[in-house]
Amino acid sequence: MTEGLYSCIEVARADNPVPAFSAAMDYWEKKRGSRFAPPWSDIEMLDLPTSVIPNCIILDIADDLLASRYRFYGSAVGEMHGMELSNRTVGDVEPPALREHVLFQYRTIIEVREPRLFATSITVQSGVRRRHYMLRMPLSDEGDGVTNVFSIEDAGDHRQELMDYYSAMAAGSTARAGGT
Repeated sequence: MTEGLYSCIEVARADNPVPAFSAAMDYWEKKRGSRFAPPWSDIEMLDLPTSVIPNCIILDIADDLLASRYRFYGSAVGEMHGMELSNRTVGDVEPPALREHVLFQYRTIIEVREPRLFATSITVQSGVRRRHYMLRMPLSDEGDGVTNVFSIEDAGDHRQELMDYYSAMAAGSTARAGGT
């Protein structure tokens, strides 16, 4: 669990509120077989419902987690967070509080070597706490350690409020980086 701007808890699989996550987990389980995780080469994004693909992220894990590269950063995720990260690294995630938040989730997946569902609560500009969900699933090309993390994000009915929040955060981060 993390606290601060982004409060994060793990949600039990049985309590999953996002139907698309259940279908993705079933797909992951089928591809996994008897291994702890399937390899990236077994994942066919086009096997997923077309409505899910823009909400997907594929991260290639590097020894230095900040240098891990986003192989795929879905258009809906980029739009919501106000940044396109395909072929960029975790170190490029802004603002720093969001980067620490996602690093916590990636570290968890690497350590436990199994899928996790995270619920993130954020106080949006209206002062109301909003929650969005991230399913993160390990992939393993060599069958020993986690080589990729396959994620799917769902903002539910609060997508626009969350987009506005992330846009304001990104603008503040850009202003600070620019020295203003």
